[in-house]
Amino acid sequence: MALLLSFGANAQYSDNLLVEELLSADRNSIGQKIDFPNVDNAQVSMRKITFPAGSSTGWHTHEIPVFSYVISGTLTVEIEGMEPTEYSTGQCFAESFGTYHQGVNKTDQDLIVLAVYLGGDDKPLSINKPDR
Repeated sequence: MALLLSFGANAQYSDNLLVEELLSADRNSIGQKIDFPNVDNAQVSMRKITFPAGSSTGWHTHEIPVFSYVISGTLTVEIEGMEPTEYSTGQCFAESFGTYHQGVNKTDQDLIVLAVYLGGDDKPLSINKPDR
């Protein structure tokens, strides 16, 4: 959905740009309130992740806010105790935290996702689920 922002929000950019709001949220994909980490040395990390057909991230969790944008393909997010959610090309979402989940490419084509992590103080970007 393309959206030209109103005069006030678009004023800092030249008039010939099309500005699309991709995400504006105070809660993540499972309804948790987004909370930024209290760190001394803030760090933003961006990762372009290519999932070959049939691959997954493996079960993991986050202790920091993570925002994902599907560049191409379909991402299935499986979250413990919840129904899976699918995100297709052009969709974005705020990831869950403190909850084990995995991203899966259930298709026969590559899936490409851009992930933005808001962390710092050497906090890990993700934590693998321990083997039981």
